[in-house]
Amino acid sequence: TILKILINENNLPQIDYELPNPIIQKSLDLSQNKQMLLQEQIIVSSVVETENAKAKLKPSLKGGIINQSMMGYKNQFIAVGGVEIPIFQKAQKARIEASKINEEIQKIEGEKLEIQLKSELEMALNRSESLNQNFEEINNQILPQNEALMIIVNKKYKAGGIEYLDWYLPYNQYLANKTELLNVEKEQNLNYSIIKYITGNE
Repeated sequence: TILKILINENNLPQIDYELPNPIIQKSLDLSQNKQMLLQEQIIVSSVVETENAKAKLKPSLKGGIINQSMMGYKNQFIAVGGVEIPIFQKAQKARIEASKINEEIQKIEGEKLEIQLKSELEMALNRSESLNQNFEEINNQILPQNEALMIIVNKKYKAGGIEYLDWYLPYNQYLANKTELLNVEKEQNLNYSIIKYITGNE
């Protein structure tokens, strides 16, 4: 019967599990985070936009060649040059100020994003450390004790020394700890995926 199989000490249920890849270093490096990289590009673009707006406010030299001949003779070409001065300076200055404001806004957004991501990453790393400790405790301490107890309980039950309920209670606790181990392992993998996403190491 199933009960006879279960009380055989060589047939305690084995549940396979796989540890997530270990986190070698508790680092808050966000250099590869996709959101941060995108925000950095936006900041660079806003800086370039401001510089381009400033450049349009400066006088510029203009030069060229014209043909004085009505007939288009080649020996009638002369060089001309001059200085181009922007006329609508007030409007251009307003554009520059708007560009500067946008530049500052994007820098602030970048700082806010960095703070948020570092906070999330730190929480995930701390969570990982806690989960690893839980896993080690269940796998290396609690379950071996459960298994040792089950061997004794199985022998006593087979010899008629205890009732079924006395056998079932420690066996049920053993299964509960096995299930808890799987739940911890599942959380480890999910948490590790979060760390990989934030650090850009997917």
